[in-house]
Amino acid sequence: MHDEYVLAVPPDSRRWLAIAWLWLGIMALLGSGVFSVLLVLSRTPYIQDVFPWIDFFRTALVVHVDLSVLVWFLAFGGVLWSLNSTPRFMVLGWSALGFAALGAALERPPWVRHCSAPGAGHNLLLEAPAAVAASLADLMEQE
Repeated sequence: MHDEYVLAVPPDSRRWLAIAWLWLGIMALLGSGVFSVLLVLSRTPYIQDVFPWIDFFRTALVVHVDLSVLVWFLAFGGVLWSLNSTPRFMVLGWSALGFAALGAALERPPWVRHCSAPGAGHNLLLEAPAAVAASLADLMEQE
């Protein structure tokens, strides 16, 4: 007895949505890898003094885990959902991808100075609505 499970790749816009979800997952894994290197460097003698804030290790650890687990699984779920969906409501699929990418970008990065959540990047949006506006303002100031 041999069962074969094949998920056909649609030739329409669902394919591009699945590719975009996959890129979100790949970027999350790349970001997680960067934060894992920063975690190691923040505990290395002589180099650890370069990091300006006290609670960097805890913050970087939360961002690393959130990107490597939560965002990756969300993105891969989006890939499967996109491939198995119908082309009826593609606007909802693209908007879900946009919200997921925005949530990953607001994952308590180092440029968010106005967030006071101690090492809990996953509750930035729950802590204060003003934190979102402050982080967007910080991003615009840097450009």
